[in-house]
Amino acid sequence: MHDVSPSAPAIDPILRAAADAAAHGDLPGAARHLSTACIPNPPDAPTVRAQLAHAIGDLLDHARDTRGADLARRSGDAPEDPDASFDLGYHLMGHGLAHLAEAFLAPAAAARPDAVPVWLEYLAALDRIGRHDRAIVVTDANPALVERSAGVRYLRAFHTLMTGNLDAVAEALPGLDDPEDPVVAAGRHRLGAVLDRARALRRHAPLDDADVRGWHLALNGALLLHRADESRDTMRGRYAMFAPTMAQLAATLHTATAVLDRLDATPPRVVVAPGRDSAIVGHALARLLDIPVDPLVPSDHDRALVVAWDLDLLDPPTIATMQGIQPARPVFALGVRWTEAPPFAPDLTGWLHQILLPPWEGAFETDREAGGLHRLPPDSRASEAIAAEIAGAAVEVDDLEIRRIAKFAAACRDLAEASRPGLFRTRGTRPILWEGAPVHSARFL
Repeated sequence: MHDVSPSAPAIDPILRAAADAAAHGDLPGAARHLSTACIPNPPDAPTVRAQLAHAIGDLLDHARDTRGADLARRSGDAPEDPDASFDLGYHLMGHGLAHLAEAFLAPAAAARPDAVPVWLEYLAALDRIGRHDRAIVVTDANPALVERSAGVRYLRAFHTLMTGNLDAVAEALPGLDDPEDPVVAAGRHRLGAVLDRARALRRHAPLDDADVRGWHLALNGALLLHRADESRDTMRGRYAMFAPTMAQLAATLHTATAVLDRLDATPPRVVVAPGRDSAIVGHALARLLDIPVDPLVPSDHDRALVVAWDLDLLDPPTIATMQGIQPARPVFALGVRWTEAPPFAPDLTGWLHQILLPPWEGAFETDREAGGLHRLPPDSRASEAIAAEIAGAAVEVDDLEIRRIAKFAAACRDLAEASRPGLFRTRGTRPILWEGAPVHSARFL
């Protein structure tokens, strides 16, 4: 299934580095070292895969995952046993180690071309590592399974979407009518909504491999307010680590207020999600809009704008409250971690990031004497005081960008309810934000 694989000598330094990291208690670092043995492709040779499996077993021993360590050693002792490979790959997916999981799910799928559960897990792993092109190649090489399984057909259509081939997705949709599989049925409706938004956007957005804002709206029904300026060729508008200044934060909040105004969607009040970070940005936005601000109360059903700093910081009850679309109550999250599917897609997104550092938790400052950066102490002032500083910051806002964002949203405003951007929906639930997109970015492993 793969054309490149590390040789035994090439993998030895990787295994040594992983063992050293694990011995020093750095288990995430050890996992990252092992994952590099699977990039760009996992090892084909059974002997190398056996070495990798035994190293994974040692890592899981350090993590006190006895069952996982046993599965790894069973696979290492029998690298050509597809059942052992699948069991280990499935277990690694549960740990979020998709690069490692693919190394074992790929041979399991190759040996079981008619095993739907094996293939579904394999295709899910390819999604998690962003290898949508590979998923299409391997499914096209197994047409009998594609014909037999609606789930595989759906995943193939999904991977096709993530390569940007909208016409091929439209051709695949009729083959996804399967009333007996609710997951496939829901997926078909979601793909249809994406196609509706993409068609509406085509006059205004290129939807090419650099259009992160257009694809963010087409895929998720959500508006992206800010794109990274630095290393655009590498990050394509996303951030790896982002430590915004107060001025950058203020500029994004000003952009939000201007977009809401242009869309005639300014709310009567702001409600803030729990937590100090959300309170700061919620109070700052309310000051800019000159409207009241209150804590989020699940029983309220007015047209307030819900504001959160970062979806990663929300507790399960708050997530449940915000997932349901109450009449004309949009959600604005300043940060969305794009490399891990968040619990839902906020209707307004400030920044796409992997790591987000609030400026009040210790901003970075250039050391003019010693050179480089150093981090300032955390800001212990009350939330309202910091919010007042943000709202009062003098910033310049790109009016062209604001008009472009509003034009994108307006183009999709009159679509059917299920296809409209979340800012204009009045019922249902917010979809899970799709991590991937036809716009590929560098990322921390």
